[in-house]
Amino acid sequence: MTQQVHEAAVNCRGPAGYENWRNSLQGLPARSGDEILLYSDAHVTADITEGCGPYQAINTIGAAYQPGCVPVLVLRTTYHRAPNDKLGPDMEKSNTASYHGGGIAEEVSALIGLALGIRLQPGGKTRDVQFDPPQERPLTQDPATVPILVLDSRRLPLLPNLPKTVKLRPDILVGYPHLPASSAVAIVRAARLFQHGLWLCESNPNE
Repeated sequence: MTQQVHEAAVNCRGPAGYENWRNSLQGLPARSGDEILLYSDAHVTADITEGCGPYQAINTIGAAYQPGCVPVLVLRTTYHRAPNDKLGPDMEKSNTASYHGGGIAEEVSALIGLALGIRLQPGGKTRDVQFDPPQERPLTQDPATVPILVLDSRRLPLLPNLPKTVKLRPDILVGYPHLPASSAVAIVRAARLFQHGLWLCESNPNE
């Protein structure tokens, strides 16, 4: 039994964002990219433009402490893979070993939010990028993808200190692709629970 657990840990693939970062470190080319808005009620300063592999977090330079959650960052991602590799999971068979209930934007935003102690949720895609041939296309964000933070005006916030000022730093993510795959899965699942908990605690505190 112990041997089976060890083999499963060795053969485990990490979350998609983790694998994408490792692919970029291995020199696999960027095949495509996109930009997705990240929403928060925190005031975020600075950008991450280098040091995080295929990920950049570009500041929208919004006004501090606006009511509700607004787009504070643009997550810019490049997707690295071998020419014959498919983008996305294999849909021919079930595999929940690295599942955390979201995609790369949810994964990266959850890790940033956990590191900074803020609410941070992705909205919809606002730009598609292709590299062969080079092409970029702006997109209208689907309104259904915009995260809405419901605040009850009849009571004080349960977590009143979350709308705060935080500064982005590349070192909050820099060690992520060097973790064992099983550890990456564990930390992303924890970060996703943190992400959901901070959002639901105000709108549905019974959860």
